[in-house]
Amino acid sequence: VMPPKARRRPRKRSVPARQRHQRRESDRFFRRLVTGMRNGVLAITRDGTLALINDVACETLGLTDPQSQLGRPIADAFRDHPEILFVLADVFQRDHLQNRAEMRLKPSGKVIGYTLSHITDDKGALVGASMFFKDLTRVEQLNERERLRDRLVAIGGLAAVFAHEVKDPLS
Repeated sequence: VMPPKARRRPRKRSVPARQRHQRRESDRFFRRLVTGMRNGVLAITRDGTLALINDVACETLGLTDPQSQLGRPIADAFRDHPEILFVLADVFQRDHLQNRAEMRLKPSGKVIGYTLSHITDDKGALVGASMFFKDLTRVEQLNERERLRDRLVAIGGLAAVFAHEVKDPLS
């Protein structure tokens, strides 16, 4: 005897094994893509936990193994970097996020250039945020060296003019 239609439960559709395999392979591919980037990458969830961080980010920020950082509250993971916490503090309240900004990390003196992005689910709901960054310390040092060289050239030119003006009346 069949139960009435109102009592029938809809059958759960199971995902075929092939699709599950493809989904796992796709997930592995994207994780390898992020971990292999030459830029620092980190992602946080809406509740403030560290969901992803790659080796370059850990190296730049002086953190230990990326796997040991995952799942930690960002307040713990970045306690030595208040500048990063300050930037990430209001990332979920902003509609427009910073693109191509720079900050100096206080403990190390490193300069990083960064971009922030929101992460949304399939329905468009905000579920997290990401930060991509590059260590610009070497670039900053080269720029400072160039500025110093320009100042020295200007001082040298001024000294030459001054020497000529002093020497000319004497002759």
